[in-house]
Order: sequence, then C-alpha cells, then structure tokens
Amino acid sequence: MARILKNVYLTIGAVNLSSFLREIELSYEVDEKDQTTLADDTMKSYPGLKKWRVKGKLLQSFAAAEVDATLFPLVGSETASAVALRVTNAAISATNPEFQGSGYLVKYPPMSGGVGDIHEADFEIAAATDLVRDVTP
Repeated sequence: MARILKNVYLTIGAVNLSSFLREIELSYEVDEKDQTTLADDTMKSYPGLKKWRVKGKLLQSFAAAEVDATLFPLVGSETASAVALRVTNAAISATNPEFQGSGYLVKYPPMSGGVGDIHEADFEIAAATDLVRDVTP
C-alpha cells in the first residue's frame, strides 16, 4: 500500500520539531565484511556492526525552543541527544512504529540559501546508541 509522507513526528532532545520538518531520512545498515578465501570463486560477505543516521531539512526558526535554539548547542556536544521518529504524529502502534536512539549532531549549518529562497536548515545526526523500533503505545 502506498503512503504519502505528511505529519511526520520528529523530536530531538525533548523538543518536538515536527512542524518545521521538510525532509527526513533514517538510514539503517550494517557494515559489510569480506570473508572470501583463496579457495572461493565468489566474494562472500558477513554482517559487521550496525549503523544508523538521521538526515533532514527543517524550516529555520530562531525563536526560543525552536530549530536554532534546539540544534545550535548540540554541535560538538559530547552528550548524545535522544531522537525519535514516526511516520505520523499518531500514537505508536504496529502500523506506526517509533524509531528511537541517541546520537550526536554532526552537521548543522544555521544559515544557507540564496535570494528568494525559503530559509531552511539541514541537519545530520550520527548514532551514539543502538536504534530501537518500538510498537508499544
């Protein structure tokens, strides 16, 4: 069944940034380790460590407790921030799981764009903990 992304839920720290969200990507993958031997005719892989990352784009806001006030202090912070994502703002369920983890903000340009552009801010969060998929309301 096709689904249109709208009303996506995003919190970073304890701040809900859903209403500013323009784009989102949650990647979840595993390092591929080569276990090929000289006796093999085929390259063989083995799963290594998992990794996840959140990338997104927000409408920029410099108001208190909004985008810049939330993200700016996290750049370079050695304290990981909680991140939670759901496909919709609806309650957590089997059809609306919440992906949770803690991570470090590794990219945040507070200002970018050209004349006439809508002021947006990209961000990128790298994993500090395992990613959890929660379906329990």
